[in-house]
Parts: sequence; structure tokens; C-alpha cells
Amino acid sequence: MYPYLRLGALAARSFASARLGPLEEGRLRLRVLPGDVELTRMNNGRYATLMDLGRLDLTFRCGLLVPLVKRRWFPLVAAMTLRFRRSLELGQRYELVTRLAGFEEQSWYIEQRFVVRGETAAYAYLRGVFRGPSGNVPIADLLAVAGHFDVTSPTLTEGFRAWLGSDEVMRREQGPNVRIAAVG
Repeated sequence: MYPYLRLGALAARSFASARLGPLEEGRLRLRVLPGDVELTRMNNGRYATLMDLGRLDLTFRCGLLVPLVKRRWFPLVAAMTLRFRRSLELGQRYELVTRLAGFEEQSWYIEQRFVVRGETAAYAYLRGVFRGPSGNVPIADLLAVAGHFDVTSPTLTEGFRAWLGSDEVMRREQGPNVRIAAVG
């Protein structure tokens, strides 16, 4: 089940929070709730669902919500990898940290981490695009409509670049007819 109550609370909190630049980290303080777990540990699929909230918070706080809705642009996740280091337990508090790790002409790269007392419990790398009625939206256009001009992409970490290389191999192996599906 999608966490609609958390989404509503997130929207209210995001609008009331300070605006972020596109290269700043978004941080959400959350707790593992009963609907998040299988027995006592957070369900693997719930991590990906909660990561949606982290990306939405960053989108809202960077000033992109109104321009996206107005232009009918929406984000699509094309690829994601999620690595687990420690389980999150029922009732445990954690912070979901989301940052734009880098971008190219049309692709954006996001890193998200689940942090407990300063230690990463799980982390993910994502690659995606924004799509509109006319196709993929250049990242420069996306940033400009929110008032962010002349933003230079950070250098991707070695791990992120290696993951993108492996993702490219997977895309080639699957052939040209594979379509990007919306996730989240």
C-alpha cells in the first residue's frame, strides 16, 4: 500500500521548509511503521516506495512542483540499484538522505541513503529522465524553469560510474525494443 498519509505530511512539510538548491541534500526524518514491515524488519519493497518520498521532497523544495505540473513533465526512473547493509526494525528512527549525484543532457542521477545514527543502513543509485508531452526534457530546461541557471553537474563517484557502466551493458543485452517503464 502506498503511504498516502506520509505523502500528505511530506507535501505540507516541504512547502513550509526552506527552499533547496538542486545540488543540496534533502533530508527526511522517518520512523519504521507497522505497515512498513514483514514481522519486525522493513520490507525490501518499502525502501523503494519511501525513496519516492525523498525524491518528491527534493523536487518540491527545489521549486519544481508548479513548473512540472504546468508543463505536464513527470519523472521516470529508468534504472535503480539498492544495496542493504543493515535491517531497519519496527519503530526505528532513520533519516532518508536524497541528493542529485549528477546529470547529463537528459538523464539525472540520484543517490539516496537510509541513515541511522550516522551510519548508512541502505543506499541506492538511480538513473532517470523527466518526460513531457514532446518527449524527454533536457535537464538544463528543467533547472531553468525553477530558476536554477548555470548549474554544473557534480562529478559522479567511482561507484556510481561503475554502476552506470554495468547498467549500459544490461541495456545492450536486452536490445533496442526495451522501453523505460515508470517506477514509483
